[in-house]
Amino acid sequence: MNFPKQILFPSLKKSGRTTLWLLKIILPISLLVRFLDYFGALAFIAQFLDPVFLHLGLPGSTAIIFITSIFLPLYAPLAIIMSMTVTLRELTILALMCQIAHNLPVECAIQAKTGTSFWSMFTLRVVVSILVGILLNLILPAEMGMPLFAKVNTEAMTSVGDVLVLWLKSSVQMALLIFTIITALNVLYKTLEHYNLITKLSKAMEPVLRFFGLPASTGFLWLIGYIVGLA
Repeated sequence: MNFPKQILFPSLKKSGRTTLWLLKIILPISLLVRFLDYFGALAFIAQFLDPVFLHLGLPGSTAIIFITSIFLPLYAPLAIIMSMTVTLRELTILALMCQIAHNLPVECAIQAKTGTSFWSMFTLRVVVSILVGILLNLILPAEMGMPLFAKVNTEAMTSVGDVLVLWLKSSVQMALLIFTIITALNVLYKTLEHYNLITKLSKAMEPVLRFFGLPASTGFLWLIGYIVGLA
């Protein structure tokens, strides 16, 4: 196998296109959050939601992440998370909550096509995500890690230019991180595909699929979704 020609270069090309597509979604949202933070809007939101989000182990300012997740794809809350100071514990709680309740208007509309109720699924996913947040807050260690994403205090940003410089620096870091992750996933997928391991792994997943009431024919899609994501 010619690894650079058959695996690496095609993966890099595809990863570049995917990264640009994601950044078109993420960067405007992250810039908006920077300005909301700079002008005190996040602090205003936190003032009212701190008592509620205390039961989730989260500061009130992170409410914007969860609310954004409910109505938009996961790329949007990702952009906000990387624009705020978030600890490993908070990130774990937020990640699972957002995984359960994200892009609900679109996904619940699609689920409604199968005969389920739009509002029932919408309500169920929001309620379950909140219950998961409460449960995680009870069982996760209080000291679980230092902040993963840290921003400069608003007091240190005396002008809009400071906000833009900080946003630009974090955006470059974000772009490199996204490109690296996507490239690794693409290389993994193309390597599995080259050695015809996707089909073998799909067959190995059949017992798991049966547990979830899925036919064996969905094994390939299920596996690809877990390896390289739905997009």
